[in-house]
Amino acid sequence: MRFFLDTEFLEDGRSVELLSLALVDERGRTYYAENADADLSRANAFVRAHVVPQLRRDPAHVKGREQIRDEVLAFVGAGEPEFWGYYSAYDWVLFSQLFGDFDAYHRLCRGWPMLCLDIEQLRRERPHVKLPASPVPGHHALADAQWVRAAWLALTA
Repeated sequence: MRFFLDTEFLEDGRSVELLSLALVDERGRTYYAENADADLSRANAFVRAHVVPQLRRDPAHVKGREQIRDEVLAFVGAGEPEFWGYYSAYDWVLFSQLFGDFDAYHRLCRGWPMLCLDIEQLRRERPHVKLPASPVPGHHALADAQWVRAAWLALTA
């Protein structure tokens, strides 16, 4: 099963902190959560302007990291999933950190890969393919993960 991933985050050049995470599977099922423990006061000007206004709209999505981890494990399930993102280096670090260190990731996520495949790499191999329009507004993890799925579908059609 393929899963399309996006996150929103805080970063200061030394560390990254998860704000929100979304997964969309190849059939279109979605998972979305916001990190209740994130310190929004650390947000830089870009994140304050483009990401923070889209957070905390639905209290049902605001959860602690352990709950997010457990729900992601249940959403993805057992097996050998394939993860895709878009310029996904930070997304993959944040996703992986939900499970702890590498030892914990291996214990909790048996059969899961150690990498996230990237739409941008696939796009560069197929420059003739027109990608779908970016979501408006952007920088919402769920809308962006849905776009990653749509982009993958366009690139692999």
